[in-house]
Amino acid sequence: MDKHELFVLAIQQVGNIFSSSSEESDDDSEMLELAVCVTDRKEVPRSENYVETVVPLMLSSTFQFILDMISSKLLRQKPGSPTITPKTQLLIAIWKMATPDSYRFDVSQSSALKDVRRVTHSLANLAPLFIVWPGTARASKVMNGFSATSSFPGAIGAIDETHINIPAPHKHPETYVNRKGRHSTQLQAVHNHQCCYILCFVGNVGSVYDQRIFLLSEVYNIIYKVNQNFQMMAI
Repeated sequence: MDKHELFVLAIQQVGNIFSSSSEESDDDSEMLELAVCVTDRKEVPRSENYVETVVPLMLSSTFQFILDMISSKLLRQKPGSPTITPKTQLLIAIWKMATPDSYRFDVSQSSALKDVRRVTHSLANLAPLFIVWPGTARASKVMNGFSATSSFPGAIGAIDETHINIPAPHKHPETYVNRKGRHSTQLQAVHNHQCCYILCFVGNVGSVYDQRIFLLSEVYNIIYKVNQNFQMMAI
């Protein structure tokens, strides 16, 4: 007898207990019909061999480039516990960042969370190699690029700020509530004419105004120093 048959039998026995009068027989029948409906539900099939069969069709040279740079940081040596490959860890992290409501990998959510943190930490350590404010020679190329694409002269970057929604923190949650009534942390970013980030500033609570974020950011300090240098040269 399988679990479905046991479930129906249990419902029948419960119905028999309360079937002392004919008036309750209809209710018992409804209970039995409900039990049959419940047991007839089909289980949602899980994606099997998702990493081995589906994912390779979507991988790109960029993915492989990132994997080559961080794979050594993702290797684990933990006795008695199966090691998740660096490739799978990176895939889990990308999937979680893109679709935070679900997982499609054959690992526990606790393991997946550790993988996401490990990958994120590795990527953050590499950020200074790629997110770089342009020097004098590079700045000229960026300004020429903006001028060619938008006819806007003298631009070294495009800046904007966005809110990243987060769960309400345990400490001082009210400070994270933004103007839309959501808990968030803020990200300010500058990119060049090729849409590559050249500066990022993240971590301020959602209630802080955009102007305040700008005054606290590194880009303001850079512009302030440049203006000071121009003023000194003019003198």
